[in-house]
Amino acid sequence: MQLLLVDDQTNVLDSLLVLVDWKKLGFTKTHTAANADQARTILDSESIDVLITDIEMPGEDGLSLYKWTKDTHPDTECVFLTCHADFEYAKEAIRLGGFGYILQPATGVEIETVIRGLLLKMKQKSRHAYLERMSSAISQQRDDILDANIGKLLEGKVEDALDYLCKYEFLPAEDGPVFNLAFAFLIRIVKWHKNKAAWDDKLLRSGFANVAAEVFFGKHPPPRVKFIVSSQKNGGGPEYWGFIFTQNWNGTNGLKEKAREFFDIFSQARDFSIAVYVSAIPRQDITQAIHTIQETASDNVIKSAEMIDCDNITGPPSFEGLLYPRQAEKWAELIKRGDFELLEKEITQLLDDAKQRMKLTLRVMKEVKYHIIRALNLGMEYNYSSGFDIGYFIGELKLNETDYCEFMEDVKVCLAKALKLSADENAAGDHIDAALAFIEKNLCKELTRSQVAGHIYLNEDYFSRAFKKKVGKGFKDYVTEKRVEYARNLLVSTDFSIGVIAAKAGYDNFSYFAKTFKGITGMTPQEYRAQYKHKIQ
Repeated sequence: MQLLLVDDQTNVLDSLLVLVDWKKLGFTKTHTAANADQARTILDSESIDVLITDIEMPGEDGLSLYKWTKDTHPDTECVFLTCHADFEYAKEAIRLGGFGYILQPATGVEIETVIRGLLLKMKQKSRHAYLERMSSAISQQRDDILDANIGKLLEGKVEDALDYLCKYEFLPAEDGPVFNLAFAFLIRIVKWHKNKAAWDDKLLRSGFANVAAEVFFGKHPPPRVKFIVSSQKNGGGPEYWGFIFTQNWNGTNGLKEKAREFFDIFSQARDFSIAVYVSAIPRQDITQAIHTIQETASDNVIKSAEMIDCDNITGPPSFEGLLYPRQAEKWAELIKRGDFELLEKEITQLLDDAKQRMKLTLRVMKEVKYHIIRALNLGMEYNYSSGFDIGYFIGELKLNETDYCEFMEDVKVCLAKALKLSADENAAGDHIDAALAFIEKNLCKELTRSQVAGHIYLNEDYFSRAFKKKVGKGFKDYVTEKRVEYARNLLVSTDFSIGVIAAKAGYDNFSYFAKTFKGITGMTPQEYRAQYKHKIQ
């Protein structure tokens, strides 16, 4: 700490320095000033903790100096010196916020007593400020700390999570009453109607927590119930977990009815729709209850806005009556005949039937995806022999965020691609004709075997074999000859510079163009133009 003593009388300053052991009080540096101007210079250049100033000084007095100090250095504490026991001085000093005043002459003990009182006040003030900062920091981090430990709970690390939650402020201390995790529910936003930008994660979390607290427990939650909401991340965005802790295990009575009330309130929301998954947690099986909720939520592939009681879900999803024996083989026959319209109708009808029978789950959708891919592989390979590449289709069926509607769109795109490819599947030569047309149209651009094969949905190796069989030469040689042929026509029919003609023929390197041209025609481009242009004209 640093101290500043201000008095216009040198003997007073000397006595203050001698009468009190300032180092013993904790001051590491002591400054003196004979007037307010000197004091201001020191206050501006040093970090002064305590100012002791005479009130009555020539020019600017001590009260005026402290007014300025309060504005410019608000953390500096002040004690006044005066030779007059005038109540008006004391009143003004207190009004300004000074700690007090010392009546001169004073003994060292009297001065030290006042200063010790000031130091005690500063210590209390400092601790209060520290606690305020800590409280603010804890408040800001509280949600992060809570979410991290709820994350542990969801991962099955029950003992670690509950141990921390009980030691932290969310639940009573370790030596307090025992609370049990009695009820859990998961909230997911299944559809945004409007104003998504107006709802950030913190606002949604706060809204869910406030409504749930009042719905479940009223405006004044009973002391034996604790309620917390955590925001966790999943593949499709944030999800919100609510947990209810009770001191008495029978406190779960009626909670599912309250959850229904909570859902009904948010079903009226204009900005979004939610799904709520609830479960009363068996005393010794927290992990299983949470797992049941997670599995049920994942299986809601149609993203319906509803409240689902996960405790009433019976058994794993069943394929019985949905998929026929050798389903992929039957769909493959439709592909071989080119009847993609009937195939799409059958797939749609199958999934709609599963929806109606409450059997449409993520597992069922993945099974259907497997049969579609297998049917495409069987049906398209039949027509394309070893040339068909199933990879072009697998990427389309990606089960976007386990969403039924998006999956059906993917199925339509996939079948439309297969239908386009199957316009005439009996002759690979027809597809090579499409490749030749594509090459002719894009001679001025970069052309690769991979690019052209991909354009007609053929495997690269098969494309090379079919191309050579149809054209009589390899892909690279054909493209080179077509470019040189195009350049020859331009040389004799236009006045374009040879550099422009090279670019139009797909060559960005003039030397390479000239070398290639001469290798095929036996002449340089200039020689070819000189020999043939006048004949054409």
